[in-house]
Amino acid sequence: MSSTEATDPGLSATTASTAPEDAGGPVEYALTGASRAIFTLDEEVRGTPTTVVGTSTIVLGEMLFDPSDNASLQIGTILVNGRDLTTDSGNRNRAIRGPILDVDTFEFIEFTPTSIDGFDGTGSSFTVTGDLTIRDITNAATFEVTASLDGEVVTGTATTVVDRTQWVSTFPTPPVWPTSPSR
Repeated sequence: MSSTEATDPGLSATTASTAPEDAGGPVEYALTGASRAIFTLDEEVRGTPTTVVGTSTIVLGEMLFDPSDNASLQIGTILVNGRDLTTDSGNRNRAIRGPILDVDTFEFIEFTPTSIDGFDGTGSSFTVTGDLTIRDITNAATFEVTASLDGEVVTGTATTVVDRTQWVSTFPTPPVWPTSPSR
């Protein structure tokens, strides 16, 4: 995977969380199998600009929230399994899992929240800032979150833009196919 752009247009997680029925007080929500981590990036392949979309369906995490106390929202570390990241290309998938992310050594991408700003309990928009670890490099990242609570189910999307060169320095160059001379 190679790119003439240094910034990924987006990294997002779409979540669906459920909580057990509870009579009141704090409720723990866990990410379900419906959760996805999705990334998009712009790259140039054989001279053609391309937007790549990749997905991991293995996303783990929990949050704790007391609906009677809006300030009680706590979000635990979110883990995205790098071995599950897939795009539209087997070659790209091997490059992502191999030299780019080295998932044999660093299986999970981790986001550990350090602050939540603007959450008012109504399930509107807010930000979550924390430490994003890719491979063995950790940098700050802020996600814009839109979420809603419907009974026992929380649904939402968290999105950020990252400069991938802050985390990963290995980007394989795709092959350049020679052109045939005109006759």
